[in-house]
Amino acid sequence: MSPQNPRQVDPVRSNARLITVIFGFAILALFVIGVVGAAWFYQLRKKQAPAPPPVYGKISAPTFTDSRGTSFSISQLDGRVWVFDSIYTRCGGQCPIMSVNMKKLQEWLITHEQGGVKLVSITVDPEYDTPEALARYAKMFKADTSRWHFLTGDKKEIYDWIMHDFKLGVDENQGQPVSDMFIHSDKFVLVDRDRNIRGYFSGMDDEDLEKLRTAIRSLGVETSDELPHKTAGPDDGTSSSAAAETSAAPTASAGDNDAENPQRIAP
Repeated sequence: MSPQNPRQVDPVRSNARLITVIFGFAILALFVIGVVGAAWFYQLRKKQAPAPPPVYGKISAPTFTDSRGTSFSISQLDGRVWVFDSIYTRCGGQCPIMSVNMKKLQEWLITHEQGGVKLVSITVDPEYDTPEALARYAKMFKADTSRWHFLTGDKKEIYDWIMHDFKLGVDENQGQPVSDMFIHSDKFVLVDRDRNIRGYFSGMDDEDLEKLRTAIRSLGVETSDELPHKTAGPDDGTSSSAAAETSAAPTASAGDNDAENPQRIAP
């Protein structure tokens, strides 16, 4: 009887198994490289991004009425970065300039894919600025009201919110023409996802507006455990409590309403 031949290995099957193993290792290696590369890119982006601005205070979440006539709670902005300013539609000084610059910011946000950032303009003349008046004003500046919210409401509540939360001045300018009837700040205020104030920027100064854009970019890569805290007021380094005590003194002086500026916005 002849000895039984050992079982022969099929070279085709052997090569197929080897190719499968090699392919599997290649996929795993690509996955690991991708994860490591993404982590490296994220850290590099954070290093290249500007330092996040400090925290100046916390904003409450009252409810107002928007230019569509619907109830709008500030809590609807939670989880989003937003920029605040105060205006009124009959303003003849700084408001048109501020709103033009807010419109430019709206365009910049779209161009630079900062779509999650919202804009909020609240009137300091709510007795005149009804939702309909605000809607006309928004249309003049080509505002996307799903991104840029125009708010009105109870005058005392609005003034308290501006002065106590934002530490900005606002008051009636008694005896002046309607175009200069209200004194209010020209500041654009940057608020983060947790309703922390992160900066004050002049809405009429190109250099300050560039700083605002830089600050918005910095908040895009910030995480909640990286918040730098500061207890200073808007401009002068005073503490928050001191700023609160002096908040009735407007940040925007009568000069901020710039009676010399010939621009006028029709009601």
